[in-house]
Amino acid sequence: MDVYVLLLVGQDCARVGCSPGFCCSKWGFCGNSELHCRERIDPSVVGTTGIPCNPPCRPGHCCSKWGFCGNSPLHCGS
Repeated sequence: MDVYVLLLVGQDCARVGCSPGFCCSKWGFCGNSELHCRERIDPSVVGTTGIPCNPPCRPGHCCSKWGFCGNSPLHCGS
């Protein structure tokens, strides 16, 4: 298994998002390791591109990469 990790000084993926296939860790860094993807930033608050849902989504819903709340696979990943 190949693991690629993208770390940028001052990275804030909660604000700017991550490249496709990468997760935003709870510490705000992009990567595709288990540590990045297991404990991600809450998907109800920030979409995959870093666009925040404001207000945060209600329980059971996720913030889409476009910043909209919903509970479909497009909102929550897969």
